[in-house]
Amino acid sequence: MSITQKSLNFEKNKIYNYMMFKKNGDYLKGFSKRKTERKQKAAKQIEDEIKNEKKRIKQERREIIKKMIYSQENDDDDDDENDMEEHDITKLTDETYVGTCGNTTVEISDINLNSSKYHLGLNKMASENIKEKEEKKENKDEDEDVSKERLASLGICTEKLLYRSLQKSSATILRKNKLVQTKQRREGKKQRKQQARVKNAKEAHKKKKSRQRRNFQNDE
Repeated sequence: MSITQKSLNFEKNKIYNYMMFKKNGDYLKGFSKRKTERKQKAAKQIEDEIKNEKKRIKQERREIIKKMIYSQENDDDDDDENDMEEHDITKLTDETYVGTCGNTTVEISDINLNSSKYHLGLNKMASENIKEKEEKKENKDEDEDVSKERLASLGICTEKLLYRSLQKSSATILRKNKLVQTKQRREGKKQRKQQARVKNAKEAHKKKKSRQRRNFQNDE
């Protein structure tokens, strides 16, 4: 075999080995690449689920505030109805007829009930309204108790305290959420790795400096 042929075979083997090394390198890098992609995908999924959980909690808190406003409006409406009833009673008109029956004077008073709502039709409507109110009250009792008395017993007297307590309870719920705990563990693990990497780099740099110092002293 001539020298030229040997050199050609060597070049072929060299190219073949280089191609195999590159192929194997790409294959091995693929594991790390796919692992990183899976981690990124899982982290994004956790972020989306946490975002949806925050939206759900915020919506629940809004519903509580709406219930508070609704209960306050109902109390105001009840007060207005009571005032109207008293006003209607004062508007009852009397028509008096005076006549004689023999030696006796007869006085007949006719109360005009049509000017008020105390006749049969409106009584029926009032009873229906009372029934509807009772049903609404039962449905409301089934939900979360957000009455003024309940809030006062918890030490919440103003809207500012109400919003603050809702934010605090939302934060407590999120802290207990498994998704948030998973995210915190993931971030904690990542932070510990980064701190260990920095610490190892500092120790390696310190060892290198001390080794160089020893070599310099030995040379002297």
